[in-house]
Amino acid sequence: MADTSKFTISNYVVAYIDILGQQEALKKFPLVLNYDTDLNSLSQAMQETYVKIQEIRNYIKTFFEDKSKQKVGSAIYDRLSDKKRKDVERFEGEPIEFQHHGDYVVIYNKLNNYLGEPCVKPIWMMIGAIAGLLLDEFSKHTPIRGSIEIGVAADWDNFGIYGSAFFNAYKLERYVADYPRIVLGDEIFKYLSFWANNPKEDNVTKWNKELATRCLSIICKDRDDKLFLDFLSEKMSAFFGNVYDFSAPHICERVLRGSEFAKQQYEHFKGKDQKLERKYKLLYDYYNNWQPSY
Repeated sequence: MADTSKFTISNYVVAYIDILGQQEALKKFPLVLNYDTDLNSLSQAMQETYVKIQEIRNYIKTFFEDKSKQKVGSAIYDRLSDKKRKDVERFEGEPIEFQHHGDYVVIYNKLNNYLGEPCVKPIWMMIGAIAGLLLDEFSKHTPIRGSIEIGVAADWDNFGIYGSAFFNAYKLERYVADYPRIVLGDEIFKYLSFWANNPKEDNVTKWNKELATRCLSIICKDRDDKLFLDFLSEKMSAFFGNVYDFSAPHICERVLRGSEFAKQQYEHFKGKDQKLERKYKLLYDYYNNWQPSY
């Protein structure tokens, strides 16, 4: 029987990130290692599999660590007294956790602090991290597909997260995301909408309301009516508190490289693989629709 003292059940936000194309990359590995196998010849395969997955994990981990050390440039927060700031800081959320196996990475965070009080900042941080991840990885020719959802789960010692939060995020990635994009579930949309429209005037509600409003500003309906993360939105700068310049040359360069990647993949599969041709056409269309805003 499991020791129930080793875990607690809570609401979690979960992101399920799948690095696509790993099966093809794994074909570069030999079936078995022979005594005369040149391990140096496996370096490219390692770069495309293990190293790539670790880079993605480390990118998100670094983002969370950096953001946990600073406050969003919020006019509300800046006007608070030291005493009230400490009150708001209770709603920072718990540390990020990871779970990964093979070609997927799961990122999860409790939706409450150590006192059990609800907070929106973990969602804001997760959405921001993944938006930046898409911008970077598409520009590096790494196709990513995933989902973000909230739900009930338990975080087990030496096992990781398990529960409806995990399973629902998995189902969204597997059956709904379809092409390289990040889709969001109904529950996370309801949760953010609740806070964005909360009429209360206490400082903590105002703080959660501001972050929820920012999150909703870059969540849009795609052509199939599925909610997805609009990581090329012109509202991305405001999402980060206007501390990033999304018209900067280095950002534009990444957008252009990502667009070129989508175009190359679309042209590569055109007439050869209908399924992949359609998926990369959708990604290419997304870049074409939003690129002029940069």
